[in-house]
Amino acid sequence: MATKSSGAGQGIERVAAILRAVATHNSTGARLVDVETATGLSKSTVHRLLSSLAAQGLVEQGDEGSAFFLSFDLLQLGAAAANRYGVVDVARPHLERLAERVGDTVILSIAAGTDCVVIDRAEGDFPVQINTPWLGERRPLGIGAGSLAILAAMPDEAIDETLRANREGYARFPNVDQATVRGLIPAARDNGYVFNDGVFIPGMCTLGCAAVASNGKPLAALSITAIRERMEEPRRAQLIRWLQEEAASLAEHLQPLYAAKLRRSSKVAGVRL
Repeated sequence: MATKSSGAGQGIERVAAILRAVATHNSTGARLVDVETATGLSKSTVHRLLSSLAAQGLVEQGDEGSAFFLSFDLLQLGAAAANRYGVVDVARPHLERLAERVGDTVILSIAAGTDCVVIDRAEGDFPVQINTPWLGERRPLGIGAGSLAILAAMPDEAIDETLRANREGYARFPNVDQATVRGLIPAARDNGYVFNDGVFIPGMCTLGCAAVASNGKPLAALSITAIRERMEEPRRAQLIRWLQEEAASLAEHLQPLYAAKLRRSSKVAGVRL
């Protein structure tokens, strides 16, 4: 019985690792070798599990049939997960209002373990939009303005743990390592926002601000992404004011949701609040 359970658990771990590997390369497609390298699994195991996932509609191959992508079925599942506690519903008016004000893309991100996940976005009406993170995109905490804003709002001990856990993840991004990310945290804390001028993605400028609860816990982050010309002063100063106002308002509306989530979790664990 224990052996069967162990085997089932191992199978789930392998499937989860493969899905995460495909997600990492989802913009260009994950080749078999990419998944093998990321998971450490054999070629035959990767091929077998990818074929099974494709049969279930969870991954699909591109037109040329050589690379795998996450399917739209997973997008539906991810959307349901992201809005489990109504976070997307509560945050949506904030995204739309900010996108209408700035005319550029506004992104909503949350922390997931030591990663950051994009769970919603709103497009502005400015005719030139740049390549921005897609819904469900997962990056190590600290990569990107919103992600760095969340990391900077965390306690020092949690930051240290996150930086250690993401050492290999940071290596996927040009000229980025633990020291690079750590070095950006003091300015993010002092300013109360993050300005990313092509640090992680050349040509992409992003402003990020965490929505922080009254106890100091970062609940989410809002970020604005635009071409460099639209982030120059004095416009940038205005964008920062709007972003900080919206992030503060978002925190007020999210805090009751997270408090309710904590109460439910405590009841399940048998803990009295």
